[in-house]
Amino acid sequence: PAANRDWAGTVDTQLRARISVILGAMAPAYRDVLVRRDILGESNEEAAAALGLTLEALKSGSIGLAPR
Repeated sequence: PAANRDWAGTVDTQLRARISVILGAMAPAYRDVLVRRDILGESNEEAAAALGLTLEALKSGSIGLAPR
């Protein structure tokens, strides 16, 4: 069992590192939407409101053009 925990910790660390690299490569506006929706579990409406975007802009991906 201890060996399994060590292995799981290694996988978790590697996964976190890969996710960090991917998030770091994303444009901030897209990263903000992804984090709010897919990591924090916010709805489209909640994420749009928190980011100062229209729901349409968030859904269409034209967030780089929308006012913040």
